[in-house]
Amino acid sequence: SLNRLEMDCVDLIQIHGADREAQVNSDELWEAFTRARDAGKARFNGLSVNRHPKLTHHRRPILTHPCMVV
Repeated sequence: SLNRLEMDCVDLIQIHGADREAQVNSDELWEAFTRARDAGKARFNGLSVNRHPKLTHHRRPILTHPCMVV
């Protein structure tokens, strides 16, 4: 929790090493990221992938959700 970290907010909430389309196409996930950012609990949200070919199925969330870091 932010209290345990003794912080008001974190800089980044990120999906790391996403390798399945379902992991990044979840509207609930992106809505939760947006709520955390809007509530001032996180400054940015994003996702990371390990291999370039995976980017093809990540295009939808990148283009349709406010992903700030890729």
